[in-house]
Amino acid sequence: SSVMVDPLSRRQLEFSFFEKVSERVRALADEQPLLFVFEDLHWTDDESLRLLSHIVSDLEGSPVGVITTYRDPMGGSLSTTARQAFINMSRTAGFESLELEPFSEVETDEAIQMIVGDSGRSISSRDVFARSGGNPLFVGELAHVKNGDDSGALSSTVQLAVGARLGSLDDRTVEFLEICSLAQGGIRSSVVQRVAGSWSSAEGLSGVDEGIAHRFLVTDAAAAASSGDGASWRFRHPVVREVVASGIAPVRRVRLHARYMEALEVEYRNVLPERAEEMVFHAERARTLIDDARLVRYLLFAARLAMKSLSFERAAARYTRVIELAESEGVDDSLAEAMRGIVVAGSGAGRDEEIAGYFARAFLYYVSNGMIDKALEIAQIRFID
Repeated sequence: SSVMVDPLSRRQLEFSFFEKVSERVRALADEQPLLFVFEDLHWTDDESLRLLSHIVSDLEGSPVGVITTYRDPMGGSLSTTARQAFINMSRTAGFESLELEPFSEVETDEAIQMIVGDSGRSISSRDVFARSGGNPLFVGELAHVKNGDDSGALSSTVQLAVGARLGSLDDRTVEFLEICSLAQGGIRSSVVQRVAGSWSSAEGLSGVDEGIAHRFLVTDAAAAASSGDGASWRFRHPVVREVVASGIAPVRRVRLHARYMEALEVEYRNVLPERAEEMVFHAERARTLIDDARLVRYLLFAARLAMKSLSFERAAARYTRVIELAESEGVDDSLAEAMRGIVVAGSGAGRDEEIAGYFARAFLYYVSNGMIDKALEIAQIRFID
């Protein structure tokens, strides 16, 4: 059998209990000043919050100090009880509220050193800062994980923290954020809308608004200015993007990367060579759904861009990938360009025999096809080497 408790009686019992606790604290404070520190109030139940609020208000003027910390949920969606408790405490004399800013890169490095201590392990503070955005919780968790795991895996604490915040969103917003998490670089609503397929422009903008309101996304003014193609957004913390992306099923992830390629080929149809790195990013992850020729095309675009900017190592890496995909004794224009590119880039340290083979095959291809200028170009480079 169950016993029904009258709500009024329950409130009276609760008030009576709160008064007794206040009396006990006041008695202790009469003997000596007291300082209470309550951490992580965002995990506190409603009854405890009401008790804390009652004590702080009831003991005003007594030699009692109270310090509380809490993490503001994304979107500021505090419970009604928590919001009322903080309002009540803010009305007491001497109340002061401090909002802590994210760590700087220097402070991130200092925090990592405190965590790592004398373990002898080297952790890149730059990497941790880039992934965490200086968020103290993420800095601590990433440092702990990397201190014992070189894989860069995400801790269960980070996954649970972000997962809990995702759980407060509707399915449509979560779907929007998942699509955004697979973007390479800035997030544009028009691109996301194309990837989503059935979404209207209004729905895309609504997803952006929700993402910003719940503090998953922020406006990326720098990306928008550099690209010159309108508004752009990014995840507030890269590690949050990683967690969101990790929740996408593998098959759906591949399909979304393929749809990103299709969307970007429309969006960037007039400037595809300049967007080569972004296209390669998605093409590599959509391999099972696209043909190799499509990937090779963007790899060559990316390699040419790298050569223009004198990024020879990056160019050589792209050309090498083209050769890996070819897996053929026969040489065509793409394979010849890749082998010629590696020879010209001069990134053959420790690969002299392999580079010599590329030189010979590319040289013969260009000579046999009447492309004497290209044959002479790589011959000159090789002979100088």
